[in-house]
Amino acid sequence: MNSSDNKARVGRFFAAMSARDFDAMAAFMAPDHRFYFPLSPEPLDAEAHVAMNRQFGEAVEQLQWTIEEQLVDGDKVATRGYITGVHKGEFNGLPPTGNPVRVNYINIIQLRDGLSVNEWDSMDTFALMQQLGAVPAP
Repeated sequence: MNSSDNKARVGRFFAAMSARDFDAMAAFMAPDHRFYFPLSPEPLDAEAHVAMNRQFGEAVEQLQWTIEEQLVDGDKVATRGYITGVHKGEFNGLPPTGNPVRVNYINIIQLRDGLSVNEWDSMDTFALMQQLGAVPAP
């Protein structure tokens, strides 16, 4: 696949996350997919990655993954953007607050034969925890 194809595939993955299309998300991940995320001490496999997105989507309604910029380097696509939604459900023991959520992220996906084999995600988890009421706002 060329860089335009990889960029488009990653864009469809983010659209699937916004649409809560868990089947499309799972279909994008290779059987040996690994997801590296700051809130998880160990990488997640494809099944656990989809389950985590399902849990987050149940806690944050109207969840949207907005892409602001994408860069391609070989088999990797880097995406910078932000997530928005409303905290309407329990998340990791935190009761719903009704607060709006807006969190910046940077994501890098490595593709093989059009499927994600490695994904690294970095988001402003401190801001997320503030917006979910786990950490006091300044």
